[in-house]
Amino acid sequence: EQFGSYPEANEATKALEEIYSAKGDLDGFYAYMQQKGKGFKESHRDSTTYDAALDRYNDEKCNAASIEFAKYLKNFPKGIFVVEANYYKATCDYKLQNLDESLEGFLVALNSKRPEFVEPSTRAAATIYYLKKKYADALALYEKLEGLASQNDNLLVSLLGQMRCSYYLNEDAKTIANSKKLLAYEKVTREGIIEANLYLARLFVKKE
Repeated sequence: EQFGSYPEANEATKALEEIYSAKGDLDGFYAYMQQKGKGFKESHRDSTTYDAALDRYNDEKCNAASIEFAKYLKNFPKGIFVVEANYYKATCDYKLQNLDESLEGFLVALNSKRPEFVEPSTRAAATIYYLKKKYADALALYEKLEGLASQNDNLLVSLLGQMRCSYYLNEDAKTIANSKKLLAYEKVTREGIIEANLYLARLFVKKE
């Protein structure tokens, strides 16, 4: 069967594409259509491959979404949706506890110039570095997050992160400054107040 340009043929092609997409095998669809003498523009394949991955993401099927976003990034390394794909894949990888892969994606997103992805990616990457006990890398990103923070929650995370990282790095002067900065923040939590005062007390005893 050959696929022509008649409306019925176009509808059949679209339906077949949706079937292959649902199976997670758009590569197979395009290979099959090429055998039948019908090609597709790069932009079309780019968009449909990304949309297939995004559908898995929106359906909260993180395993499948991560795989599909990986296919997209492999096939379209300079694609239209590279930033989005890296961010959403990283979000899924984080939920799946694949921290190394998650960090890789968030770093791409935070280095983009897309504000809707830069701030959350900076927070997420800082958190991953902190969990991996890479406190110097985490501190740099928590400091960056302070300047980016458009939400009170992100600013609080930034101030807490700076205080904790500087403490674990044995940067006493910076720990004191960061603890006082946190205590001065009007949205500081009760737990944050206790933690800041604990670090200040420890450093006071250390000086004695």
